[in-house]
Amino acid sequence: MAKDNNIEEIYKYIQQFIDENTLVTIGSGISSAEGIPGMKNLASELGKEIPNRISSSESDICKWNKIKDCLDKGSDLETALTEIQASNNLDNVIKHVTYDYIRDFNMSILSGVLNGKRSLKIISLLNHLMPRDNKELVIITTNYDCLIEYACAIAGIDVDTLFYGTTIKRYQPDLMEKQHNRIEKNRRGLDIRTDYNFVKLLKPHGSLDWHSTPKDEFVNASIYSPDTVEIITPGISKFRRERREPYNRIYNICNQEIDKAKRYLFLGYGFNDHDLQDHYEQNKNKGKPMLVVTKDLTDNICNLYNETPTIMLVYQKNTGTNIKYKHSGTETTQYITRKLWDIETLTKEVLA
Repeated sequence: MAKDNNIEEIYKYIQQFIDENTLVTIGSGISSAEGIPGMKNLASELGKEIPNRISSSESDICKWNKIKDCLDKGSDLETALTEIQASNNLDNVIKHVTYDYIRDFNMSILSGVLNGKRSLKIISLLNHLMPRDNKELVIITTNYDCLIEYACAIAGIDVDTLFYGTTIKRYQPDLMEKQHNRIEKNRRGLDIRTDYNFVKLLKPHGSLDWHSTPKDEFVNASIYSPDTVEIITPGISKFRRERREPYNRIYNICNQEIDKAKRYLFLGYGFNDHDLQDHYEQNKNKGKPMLVVTKDLTDNICNLYNETPTIMLVYQKNTGTNIKYKHSGTETTQYITRKLWDIETLTKEVLA
């Protein structure tokens, strides 16, 4: 077994992120660990399904063939869809295929959780991250799936996605405070309003259960409706959609939370969203401690490490974990035999 020389310092650095002033950002790596396919699998699914759905449009066939050619030459899906602008029709087909594909896995995972055949890795971590003094835990996620919402429900944690209501919730972020307090009785038997902990979940790329209506309302409803679903898929249209409501406001709220936080915890996040990344890297935020837990390193993560003064990377290497740590002008690289890049192991070994 390898000698874990700096284990106490490493654990102490990680433990500081269990604090109410930590902003958590969750990427596709957390969903992939549960069985939700990533971009490479999605690209393969698009390649199989799209030709069948655009067979009557020569223009769209030509566009898709160019995109497919980029993918075949090694481009990732986001790069291919950004370099070649899809028509509105092709863009909608891409959205529909993405929705169907991810939703099938999402519902399969939910079914497994409900029938007791599986659990979700993030549940135990959420229990540790929740503040103890009636404050919200803010999570930003670029994932479309609802695994975080399911994990919160199983853990008995209220979650706010800026929608308000019951079976059909409407996008009403100004009512957030109203729905996160309870009427309780004090010692004299008088009714008082009490705040309590909840997760404030911000989804700047939309969600499988977000839908738009003909009245331009945004609602949250557990229905199957490819034509109304609100998810922002990669490509040129992504930037156009991000500039309209409610996405524009959600991004503004994300930026406010990025500014307000004292430290950043990134879980399975590849740093591919330029709007968020630009705000994390502003001078006023660049000096804040960062912890990046991921299975695989990306070029963007390596660039972030080079440009950030206080940061720790926790990622897979061989059968264990490699840790790169930068603080106060010094750098340390440490191999640990335990799989700390896995959030279940991280929670059990370091936080519990």
